[in-house]
Amino acid sequence: MGDIYAANVADLLAAVKRFLTFAVNVHETTVFLISGKTSKRFGA
Repeated sequence: MGDIYAANVADLLAAVKRFLTFAVNVHETTVFLISGKTSKRFGA
């Protein structure tokens, strides 16, 4: 029982880590697009 619980916790933590990484990527992309549109410099 304990091993199954530990495995579930590990899977949950891995899922949270993937979600946070995805959220950070989306946030950075959004900020980049907004700053690019406002400054008119997409290469910056």
